[in-house]
Amino acid sequence: MGGKHTPFDFIKNGIPEHYRNTHKGQKVLEEIVKELINSGWIIITAKRTGKGSEDHISLNPRKVSEIRQFLESESEDNPTTG
Repeated sequence: MGGKHTPFDFIKNGIPEHYRNTHKGQKVLEEIVKELINSGWIIITAKRTGKGSEDHISLNPRKVSEIRQFLESESEDNPTTG
């Protein structure tokens, strides 16, 4: 991993519109992003595009094992039925 990034707007667009377009939804998203940045799990950088520059988001390659451990522990705590 590493070197992979996506426009931050793509991430925001993945959140249901009825939630992301509310003040509460925007505030929660900002808090989550701030927490992930402060923990070092994600990196946000300005990337040049043909239309100027956009914020892009990527996982911090130095934190991938920590992120995987978190996801695995969460999936063990919250198994889905199939």
